[in-house]
Amino acid sequence: MYSLLVSYLYYRDVVLDVKPGNDRLLALSKQIDGLNSRIAPLQQLSDFVKKECANVDAVKVSKVNFCKDLTDNYLKNIN
Repeated sequence: MYSLLVSYLYYRDVVLDVKPGNDRLLALSKQIDGLNSRIAPLQQLSDFVKKECANVDAVKVSKVNFCKDLTDNYLKNIN
């Protein structure tokens, strides 16, 4: 449970920190990869978030909000 809480807080920070106009997915991926070796449950979440965020049309949907909602929902489902 502790690692899921850490994951939740970490991903909220990561997603909110990814700025529009930059390569948001690359920035997210680098931060995800840096933490994966320390917190095991992040591997599935990182793969899921990377895959789903890559499929979002940035013109129609804010990737920042989408990734935040996606992460929140994913963590709720695995609790």
